Amino acid sequence: RLTNTGAAEDTFDVGLASSSQGWAALVDSGPFTLSPNAAADVRVRVVVPPASGGLSEVTVITAASRAGSLSGVSAAVTDTSRSIRTYGAEIAPDYDRSVAPGTTLTYTHHLTNTGNYTDTFALSFSTTGCWTTLLDTGPFTLTAGSSATVRVRVTVPDGVGGSEDVSTIVATSQTSPTHTARVTDTTHAIYTPTVVLTPSVTYAASAGTTVTYTHYLTNAGNGPDWFDLGFESSRGWATLSDPGPFSLDAGEGVTVHVRVEVPAGSGGLTDTAILTATARDGAVSASVTDVTSVSQNAGADLYPNSTASVLPGDTYHFIHYLKNTGNGTDTYDIALASSRGWATLETSSTVTLGYGEIAQVSVAVQVPEGVISGTQTNLTVITATSRFDPSVSDTAYNTTTVGFAPGVSFAPDHITSGASEGHTYNYTHTLTNQGNYTDTFTLTFGTSAGWGSLLTLSPIVLGPWQSTTVQVQVTVPAGGSGQFDTSIVTATSQGGAGPAVVHDTTAAFNPGVAFEPDGSQTVNPGDSVTYTHHLTNTGDAQDTIVLSLNSSLGWATLLDPGPFTLAAGASA
Repeated sequence: RLTNTGAAEDTFDVGLASSSQGWAALVDSGPFTLSPNAAADVRVRVVVPPASGGLSEVTVITAASRAGSLSGVSAAVTDTSRSIRTYGAEIAPDYDRSVAPGTTLTYTHHLTNTGNYTDTFALSFSTTGCWTTLLDTGPFTLTAGSSATVRVRVTVPDGVGGSEDVSTIVATSQTSPTHTARVTDTTHAIYTPTVVLTPSVTYAASAGTTVTYTHYLTNAGNGPDWFDLGFESSRGWATLSDPGPFSLDAGEGVTVHVRVEVPAGSGGLTDTAILTATARDGAVSASVTDVTSVSQNAGADLYPNSTASVLPGDTYHFIHYLKNTGNGTDTYDIALASSRGWATLETSSTVTLGYGEIAQVSVAVQVPEGVISGTQTNLTVITATSRFDPSVSDTAYNTTTVGFAPGVSFAPDHITSGASEGHTYNYTHTLTNQGNYTDTFTLTFGTSAGWGSLLTLSPIVLGPWQSTTVQVQVTVPAGGSGQFDTSIVTATSQGGAGPAVVHDTTAAFNPGVAFEPDGSQTVNPGDSVTYTHHLTNTGDAQDTIVLSLNSSLGWATLLDPGPFTLAAGASA
């Protein structure tokens, strides 16, 4: 404030005497005419520049009286302005980049002194992946508002795909260490997953063996990863020995084994095993295929060979067994050859068998009637041939000889009634060898009353189906009236035929028999009924009568079995 302290009105000239920093300017420059004790404001503007922190401006303003100019009347004021010192720093920009492994790049930052006075800044540096190097290490002395370039170089190693490096630069004021600035650079290594799985295998194995395949799993991507394995086997023969999962760095590999247990009897079959490796990051996969095939070998065993003696008219069943001795399922054709045509195949002519399975093969041989024993033989050849390999077959043999079937017929029986005393009766019988080979027959003779005699001598040799006559003579003695004689001739062969018997009955009376009545009743199931019959000798002399019973359903029983000896006309 400018005040006229004089006793009269005066005019005053105001001036800026000095400005130490040059920041000051006189706003109200006058002149000012003031009455005694009057005052006026005189303003000075001080503009503090931005980079003046810590400096002082000393401004001197003078006022001179015109009335007292001769005497040098004046006054002066001094203004002191001090610039407050501020501290600050800025470093920019932050970077966030994704690049391929093996890439080198540089990030350029700008460090600026945002304070209002010259300051020195020190840098500290950190990196998480050790990929980054600080190229401009400082320290940097910067006037207010000035900047410096701070560079870092990032070298991304090979094989680190999927990883990242975070580097941090901190600039610290050396004048006021609490004032810092920070910049962060984030570098991502782009992960490109790649899986290599080798080799695929095709192998011809033998049935009943074990095979191991070795595969190689390689992380061909540019970063570490986990790999999961998938596996399937079409027939279940194969198993995965190393199931994983596997953690592999880029370029790292591991062996994976597949074990194949080839079962017995698997000839002609194939197992296809598929192994798949999948990267967890990116879901990229690779597969190998193991094809294990088993060559089929055919085999057949047809057994046993057999021999049988069969009688004419009889049928013999030969049983054989066919076993598949190959290493896989096969179908066999059964063929039969019969030297005399007597044999037929009873079972199917086609048989399918799994490995080691056995099937029955039945052959029927029928010897014709009338074949003479020992004169003919039938050879049956049974052959089983593999359809898979027709060069493989097996054969069984059946030898059938004609057995000796002894047989005899001796006929007829004779009955003579009303024979006369003193008369002789001759009976002729026919003895036939019904066997299929020459046989020798022996005759034995019996006569109940001693009236008969055998006229034909034995032994008698007869060829097959050859016959001869046998003579019996019966003479009724005096006093034989009312009596009878039964002569019996028995023929027995050395071959086992017989005994065959003929009867010659000579009765010196007239026999007769009556048997009555017939019976018929209807009864409830579980009930019993008794029938009574009357047997009468209707002949003219005593006779013995023999009964026999025939029951169609087997229900009847003969309660009075006899025999019954009855006088003429008597009954029982």
